[in-house]
Amino acid sequence: MTDVSTTGGQLLEQATRALQDTQGLIDRALSALKAKTLDGGKLSNAKLDAHQLVSYELSLCWAECCAARFMLDHSGRCQDEFTSRLCALFCAEAVTACCARLRARLADFALADADIAAVLHDNTVFLASQLSAANIAAIGQ
Repeated sequence: MTDVSTTGGQLLEQATRALQDTQGLIDRALSALKAKTLDGGKLSNAKLDAHQLVSYELSLCWAECCAARFMLDHSGRCQDEFTSRLCALFCAEAVTACCARLRARLADFALADADIAAVLHDNTVFLASQLSAANIAAIGQ
């Protein structure tokens, strides 16, 4: 097993930050959904049913971010350059997909476009470098 280079370690740190920023959006949206679906302090099936699409979209976002977190943990244990690079790409894909999903229904998620834009802006360099065709091709070589 080889040590993760500084580049690999930096990639994982950047991926972690991007993922944490995205998870913050999901947590805010989940809190808003919870407030909309409680009745007398208990979850209302009828109210939850009225928010099926929001629940579904949030579950997809949560699952993608959860998978990315597991991959980050695995990559940290492996300390392998290839795994780090693949993990960073996976995280960038998850962040981008979640932000697009949340941006499509901002009001339903109780978010503003500025919230999504801030996450994407703060992670622009990481996302652009990871999602480039050249990076993806280089990982496979």
